[in-house]
Amino acid sequence: MSGDGKSLRRITSVLDDTLPESIDRRSFLQASAAGLVTGTLAGCLGNDGGSGPETSDTILRQPWDATPTWAFAHVGLQKGHWDDAGVTPPNVKTGENSPDTARRVGTGEEAMGHGDWASTTSGLAEGYNLQMFGNSRNRQILTFFYVKDQLAGEDDLENANVALASPFAEVTWPVYPSVVGVNPDDVGSAEFAEQEVVTGLLESGEVNAVWGSLQQLAVYQRQLDLEFGVSPLGTHADIYGYPFFANGEWISDDENVDYAVGVLEGYSKAQRWCMLNPDETLDILINEVNTALQAQERAQLEDELKVAVTLSMGEEVKQNGLGSITAGKTQETLDVVGDALVDNPGDLPSGEDLVLADIQDQAELATFDDDEYSQVKDYAGRWNEYFL
Repeated sequence: MSGDGKSLRRITSVLDDTLPESIDRRSFLQASAAGLVTGTLAGCLGNDGGSGPETSDTILRQPWDATPTWAFAHVGLQKGHWDDAGVTPPNVKTGENSPDTARRVGTGEEAMGHGDWASTTSGLAEGYNLQMFGNSRNRQILTFFYVKDQLAGEDDLENANVALASPFAEVTWPVYPSVVGVNPDDVGSAEFAEQEVVTGLLESGEVNAVWGSLQQLAVYQRQLDLEFGVSPLGTHADIYGYPFFANGEWISDDENVDYAVGVLEGYSKAQRWCMLNPDETLDILINEVNTALQAQERAQLEDELKVAVTLSMGEEVKQNGLGSITAGKTQETLDVVGDALVDNPGDLPSGEDLVLADIQDQAELATFDDDEYSQVKDYAGRWNEYFL
């Protein structure tokens, strides 16, 4: 990899030519965690989720396309989980990326959505009017992978040559040395690399570590005869993954508060059903929601869903239910992400100001008994074990 910034200039040029006019490239580079997953621009090009049951006029904007990563809302529509929660289903729309979803909701163009905490934090710094009322994914996707026979461990960064495998990974990289107690200036090297070349860089030995999306690991393991150590950010910093947010003005109406309660409850029920019925979830997604997925290998789609299930798990979910959020952990998330992404993190709203606890308190969030949670753990398998 060259340190002269040519790779970054290439990708910014591609983004300028590819992204819709409504998406600011600077915001995309700073805040799009969805760029971590396989197919960075999939959300700009993919299926809109197909036709389905009748819905309300209120949009629930997804971060990306109708893929296993974001299956829960689409399958929830097909299975009637919002009807079970006593509300007309929201109009679930696929997204172009998390920054765009945050912009749509934060500026009042749309009512509700969910996206990564990095995009949300960047949006708050820009003055977006957002209120949090739950979580669609409890855990963070950012992960440090390293070649075991080349590094002594997850904190051996002085000897690490790290590929930053997305624009978002490049921007957030300083967070990882900080949480493992290493001065970023002491890292061997850490440079941006386009996803399609990372495998070759690992194979040649030019890099011996990667900072990127958890599900990228499956690609490297399929293509390379290397043993990787895996160190998710979430094992070092107890922070959230993807919040549900509503436009602040919209959610100030009591009727809309009641509707948000039903939306959170319905999503929670759908999430639980998908986590307990993964094979049927994929069948519905492939055959009824996004038939373009039929061209992909089932094993790849299963890995994507297993990662989505893993990111939805955690002790907080066991205790408080799927979709739960607290002001305290929201503040911790803002502290970690804000320090990495915004110039004046002290100017961000507090967790207490952002979280609408009454919505969660009124919703009947889905839970698992011990046997069900064991079933989910067994399905997630190694992906969940990386967080233990």
